[in-house]
Amino acid sequence: NQPATRRGDQLAALSPRLKGEAGTALLEAAGRIYLAAGNHIKSKSTNESVVNTSVDPSRKKRALYRLLKTALDMGGKTALALFRQYGPRITDPEYFDDVCDGLVSLLVRERRFQTVVETALSPPAWWPRSEKSQLVYTAARLLMTGLTDTSDKEEKITALLRAAGDENGRGYYAFMSAYLLKQTDAIEAFFRQAPEDKPERPAAWHEEELRLDGFFFFGLYGRALGRLPAARKNVKTATVAYWVGDLNARRRWYEAIQLAGLLRSRDPAAFTRRDFGAYYPRAFADLIPAAAAAYGLDEHLFFALVRQESAFNPGIRSSAGAVGLTQLMPDTGEWLAGLLKTGNPDLTDPATSVRLGAYYLDFLKKRLDTLPFILAGYNGGPTNARRWLREYGDLPPDLAVEALDFGETRDFIKSIFSAHVIYDLMYDNTGIAASAALFYNL
Repeated sequence: NQPATRRGDQLAALSPRLKGEAGTALLEAAGRIYLAAGNHIKSKSTNESVVNTSVDPSRKKRALYRLLKTALDMGGKTALALFRQYGPRITDPEYFDDVCDGLVSLLVRERRFQTVVETALSPPAWWPRSEKSQLVYTAARLLMTGLTDTSDKEEKITALLRAAGDENGRGYYAFMSAYLLKQTDAIEAFFRQAPEDKPERPAAWHEEELRLDGFFFFGLYGRALGRLPAARKNVKTATVAYWVGDLNARRRWYEAIQLAGLLRSRDPAAFTRRDFGAYYPRAFADLIPAAAAAYGLDEHLFFALVRQESAFNPGIRSSAGAVGLTQLMPDTGEWLAGLLKTGNPDLTDPATSVRLGAYYLDFLKKRLDTLPFILAGYNGGPTNARRWLREYGDLPPDLAVEALDFGETRDFIKSIFSAHVIYDLMYDNTGIAASAALFYNL
C-alpha cells in the first residue's frame, strides 16, 4: 500500500522536528500506518523506536503491541526473537492476548513443535492467563500425537491437560482436556441438572435500573442495551439475572444472550444452569431442527452455528455486510437461492436464512474433509478452507484448527465446539465424547 506508506514516511520525517512526546506521537502514528499498510520492515523499526524512547506508558504499550503484531507477519524466527526480547516488558498481559494466541498458531503452522512444548512447560511470567489454556493444551496434544517428544512424557501430558482445564473453566479447552483425561463427570453433571427456577423480580431498584427496565418492558431493546454500559455500576447482578430470565421467557433471545454474557463476565463461577439455558437457547425451534434434518446436519451443530453467527437476531447485519440468522453475504445468498431455484432471497426472514445457511453448510460438507475445515469454509471462505486443508490437513484435526492463520476462524470453530457440547448436554443428555467424535474423530 504505497500511498499509506508515503503518509507514514511523512509523519516519520516530521517527528524529529518536534520535541519530546510530541515527536514520539508522530512516530507512533507512522508505526500504526505502516502496520496497516503491511510494511513489516518499517512497522518493526518505527514501533521498536517508540517502545525504546517513549516515556508515556500507554504509548509504549500500544507500540509494543504493534511491534509484536508485526513480528507475527515476519515468520517464526523473527517472531520468537522479538517476543523473547520484548516480552519481559509486558506489564498488562491480557492486552496482548491475541498476539500470544497468534504466536502459538504461527509456531504450529511452521512445525516448531518443540518450541511450543518448551514454552508450555515453563510459561513466561508475561504470558496472558486467558491464553495459557491454548498454549498448554496445544503442547499436550503435540506430545500425545507423537509430533514431538520429551522426557517423562506421560506425566507432563497429564499436567498440561490439567492446567488447560484449570485455566479455562467451562470452555473449549476445559471440555477437550476433561475428555482426554477421562474426567468429564463433573462438567456433564452440571449441564444435565434441571435448571433452577426463574429469578423473582427484585424488590428494590436503583433509578437507572428502573429506566432500563422500562425500556425492556416497552420493547426498546436497542436503547436499553445501548445505555447499559454507562449504567453498569448502578445495575445489580440480581437485576441482570432477572432480565435474562424474563427476556428468554419472552423469546427475546438476542437480548437475553447479551445480558447473560454480562452476567457471566461478572462472576463466571456463579453462572447457573438456568443462565446457561438462556445463553444457549433452542431458539427458532420450529425452523432450525427441520432445516438440519433436511440437509443431514447434526441438529445441535446447526443451533451452535446460528447462535455463533447472529445470537438468534434475524435482522442483524455485520460490518462486512453479512445478513440474518446465518450471516450470509447478499451475493452468497442470491447464489444459494439460485441453486435452490427459490428466487431473490430476503436474508432477514428467519425461514429463508436458516434454509440457505443449512444448504450452504451441506454444500461445504460435500466438498471439504472434516468438520473443522467445513466450518472454516463457512467462516473464512471455501478458497481459504481448501488452502488450509492442503497445508494443515496432515495434522490431527484439533491441531489443524490451531494452525489456521485467521484468528477469527480459529475462535469460530472453538466457539461452535463449545456450544455443541453445551447444547448436547443440556438438551440431549449426551456427553463431551459425542462432540469430540463429531469434530475431531477422537
